[in-house]
Amino acid sequence: MALTIMVYHFLIFQGLKPDVSGIIEKFAIYGVSIFYILSGLTLCLIYNQKDFSLFSSWLVFLKKRAFRILPLFALVTLIVFYMNGDFSYQVWITLILNITGLFSILNYDGYLVTGGWSIGNELFFYILFPFFILLSSKSIRLFGAVLAILLFIYSYFAYFIIFDNLSLSQNWSYYIHPLNQIFLFASGVFAGFFCKSRSENRNHMFLYIGIMILWVYYPVSGDFSAIISGEHRLLLTILSILTVLVFFQFPLPLPRFIHRLFHTLGEISYGVYLLHPIVYQLLNRLNVFTLNELFYISILGTLGVSYLSYHTLERYFIKLAK
Repeated sequence: MALTIMVYHFLIFQGLKPDVSGIIEKFAIYGVSIFYILSGLTLCLIYNQKDFSLFSSWLVFLKKRAFRILPLFALVTLIVFYMNGDFSYQVWITLILNITGLFSILNYDGYLVTGGWSIGNELFFYILFPFFILLSSKSIRLFGAVLAILLFIYSYFAYFIIFDNLSLSQNWSYYIHPLNQIFLFASGVFAGFFCKSRSENRNHMFLYIGIMILWVYYPVSGDFSAIISGEHRLLLTILSILTVLVFFQFPLPLPRFIHRLFHTLGEISYGVYLLHPIVYQLLNRLNVFTLNELFYISILGTLGVSYLSYHTLERYFIKLAK
């Protein structure tokens, strides 16, 4: 999904006028949604037996997640801060809130990095995750009731706060609000309690094909606001959840080299998501490439820089948190 979002941003940088009937545009929005769902699911599988009644367990969990997220995010934020050239007092405050991650609680829409809002939301979800596990350990039905409340809030945003007759920029601060996103993460956590074993049946290619057909031919057009409001919001959310469940529960057998390729892309996806706007801007400032050359060189450059980032900065802090 990070690759899809990167491609979409590069096309936008080059003057693409988006129409949400396209698969790239749909994934530009719902790629983040799918990430939230998958994040909740995988964390649940790892920590569902963890005793979060101990405060020390919360601290250990939050330390590990902070060491995974904040180092690269802080570095990219500092680079963007310098490149923007605005060193006013208010921007300094925003910088401090960003590199500490506190903007996720204190100022959710005060971010400097392209896509930084989604990282802030993820940090916010991490704070609540131990509570979800603790709640489910008492009663999965009780957690289901909380999930139903979050779905109600999610639907309220879709029908009564975000409107399809407004532009995405007009809806943006409401769309990225943590309360409009947390259902996605919580639904992944809830699903994690029922995804204990993966199917060994290899005859499920039709599921992958079916999911992709639904994404490609889902009938919607116009501005992005069309797919973040009303019934389209709910239907595409259901499709996002199904996508995660199908790809997770029914793994596709792949040749070893392709599996390793996807594994590597998964490892560097966080870097791809954060670094691609910077790579594009720096290459564009050289003013030596045609648009087509800039597009492809930026993709290759992003993949290379992200690979280096993962195997140096990111892995170092992952190990440090253990």
